[in-house]
Amino acid sequence: MHYSTSKKPIWLLFKVVELIMSIACSYTHIQCFDRESFPHIFLLCGTFGGSTIACSLAIVGLILAERPTLRLEAMISGLYGVLHLITVYVSMYVAEKDKHLCFLLSLEEKQHQYFVCCRRTAILALYTAAIYIMHCTLAVDLKLSHVMVTVVDGNVVHLQLRKHKQRSKRPLKLYFISMGADHYLNKFACYRSISSNIIEDKQRRGSKVSGTLTVYMSESSEPEED
Repeated sequence: MHYSTSKKPIWLLFKVVELIMSIACSYTHIQCFDRESFPHIFLLCGTFGGSTIACSLAIVGLILAERPTLRLEAMISGLYGVLHLITVYVSMYVAEKDKHLCFLLSLEEKQHQYFVCCRRTAILALYTAAIYIMHCTLAVDLKLSHVMVTVVDGNVVHLQLRKHKQRSKRPLKLYFISMGADHYLNKFACYRSISSNIIEDKQRRGSKVSGTLTVYMSESSEPEED
């Protein structure tokens, strides 16, 4: 049986987790603003709210059969990863510079609700940044390792992945949750319907080759095992 090796469900899983974490960050920030008079900082509002909206739109786009590119995935996730790291510093900086906390002892400061609120926001933002950076790292790795080469077989041109001699430099094998879960979910039509191969610029140009030769994309985006 042929199992789909599309990375689209993996990006969808990342987007769902990122959406949950972004909502948690937004909720915590709003609570701090309402209950503890946390100062209004546009960077935090824009980062948490923007990531929530961006993830929501990305999930809708993925479900509606949009075909994402690795470059776009890496750029967006990397941008929000850096922004969330900055919000971690900003949240703790505001806590340390608060005029009420400056006169408290270390133990009293940790129990103060304003400090607890800032720390909770920073921790959630740090977890969210870690997920975004992991998303960006995997997308960049796949972008650099998935090199398409042209293989001529008679009158047919195949675009296939170049298999590096060193196993450590071959493309990553990514699965939705796990290999077993990915293979099991492929039995369902609803899972297969949201899966589509990622289209690269070179692949788009390769599909427009003119003449009598026919261009076929390899069904699998993974290299064969030894």
